[in-house]
Amino acid sequence: MRRFLSFLVLGALVPGCATASSEDRRAYILAHPHGWVEITIYDPNVPNVPPAEDSTEAWQRPSSCGVSVKLNDEPILYQLAFPTGASAPYSVSTGFRFPAPIGATELRFSYTDCRVAQRKAISLELSAILFIEENQTHEAVFNGTELAVRPPHPNEVVTLEDIYQAITGRRSPGE
Repeated sequence: MRRFLSFLVLGALVPGCATASSEDRRAYILAHPHGWVEITIYDPNVPNVPPAEDSTEAWQRPSSCGVSVKLNDEPILYQLAFPTGASAPYSVSTGFRFPAPIGATELRFSYTDCRVAQRKAISLELSAILFIEENQTHEAVFNGTELAVRPPHPNEVVTLEDIYQAITGRRSPGE
């Protein structure tokens, strides 16, 4: 019940469960010089977690792990990652991608409800400094305990707009 209430409170504080930044903010970032941030999560050691404090239930697989990202204290992402596997240790393998303004950026990564300390589910809070470069992808990889930053690489994602432009010579139907 406690975990449900914490997600309910977070849901009330963070607009939209899939993202913490608004579509308007995303559009603004995309309209100006920007790079991309990818968060890759591969956590092979998700333990069973305890039930709520007053419950008599046995420890169990977490239903989800909370993932949040802030760039320079601005909430950018709040999403859930889902552990898989028949028995502990479970694993989480997923990722997220979003645009970021260019320049020096402090990335703060939070991973909740999928680690245990002193018989309670806890949050891991990690940070890294990124130097966002235009048209570059900057990847931060979380392995369950550490957040490692990989060197930037060219943004090579192909979008539907790219395909449309290759076929028609126009970026969008209105051009």
